[in-house]
Amino acid sequence: MADQPVYTNNVVMDLLKRIPMLSSFTSEELRRMVYSGQFIRLERYSKGDELMREGETGTWVYILLKGGVKVIKGGAEICTLRQQGDIVGEMGPLTDKPRSATVKACRYTVCIAVNMGAVKNLPKEERADFLQRMQEVLLPLVNKRLQATEEAMELLDSIRKKKQELHHLRQRLNALGVNEEKSTLDLILEGLE
Repeated sequence: MADQPVYTNNVVMDLLKRIPMLSSFTSEELRRMVYSGQFIRLERYSKGDELMREGETGTWVYILLKGGVKVIKGGAEICTLRQQGDIVGEMGPLTDKPRSATVKACRYTVCIAVNMGAVKNLPKEERADFLQRMQEVLLPLVNKRLQATEEAMELLDSIRKKKQELHHLRQRLNALGVNEEKSTLDLILEGLE
């Protein structure tokens, strides 16, 4: 990863204004955030580079500009994000908890990183305003992701229950003397593993 200076010409300002997470800020506010070096920076990653690691703490939220990232939880890839404006890393800074997943670049990737931890350096009124704006963008995203996670967990639970039912059915069939070399039920069970 290499931090790059962000030059605040009109092209950069227009790009920053088009990012939903930053669109409520004026050009002057964005310029100050960029020039401070504390709030916003441009980051580039090669394929396989980690943006963040599950279990570590961090205050940076990443907005995808180009490329793509894989989100990995407990060693399993749970999704890939490739859309300009996709956001990763928001859960830790919002909840003040360790990162819930590892995020790796799946190809050359460019992100804008926003440091939520730098908010503590702002005057009280500006800090409250900044946090309010971030929450307006990030909380709906977090709610959507939590809902999708809950639905996925329900699906996995349903699959586990069906697998257990099929296992019990196989045991009953074996008890009844059905001992085909590879029954349809065995093939189904193997496909679920």
